[in-house]
Amino acid sequence: MAVKKGDTIFIGQYLFTGNETTSVWLEVSEVNGDDVVCLIKNSATLSGSLYTLHVSQIHIDLPTLTDKDKEVIELERN
Repeated sequence: MAVKKGDTIFIGQYLFTGNETTSVWLEVSEVNGDDVVCLIKNSATLSGSLYTLHVSQIHIDLPTLTDKDKEVIELERN
């Protein structure tokens, strides 16, 4: 697993400071196998189909865009 207890995760559409109402600020409280349990540290509303994931100080060896992301982008372009 790429994350560990205490790590910070941001999910949103823009830059992350933890203060935006469009970005969710999470703190990893437990990692159990493939499951990651997080505590939500702010109040935010996520809307739209594409989000950025940022995990501070962690390298995640995953592609930036999945095939599903590419499908959504192509649909939105048409």
